[in-house]
Amino acid sequence: VFDSRTLRVVLAAPLAALPASLAAHAPERPDPATLVFRYRPTQIQAGRILAALQAAGLEIADVATREPDLEDVFLDLTRAA
Repeated sequence: VFDSRTLRVVLAAPLAALPASLAAHAPERPDPATLVFRYRPTQIQAGRILAALQAAGLEIADVATREPDLEDVFLDLTRAA
């Protein structure tokens, strides 16, 4: 939990299919215009994910990041006990 982030990207246009170049990042697709990436900042930077989106020719309308809050950390630690 300490080393996890979520990057939510809203695209300017919906995707019919996920470009193969993004498959390695394993994004979730809650809807055709939104991609959600879960990543470890010690292993990959958000900029690399955004660069992959740009390289795939996708136009980004909005970006949001989320870090785990204290409740997430507490629940993870007590779940492991």
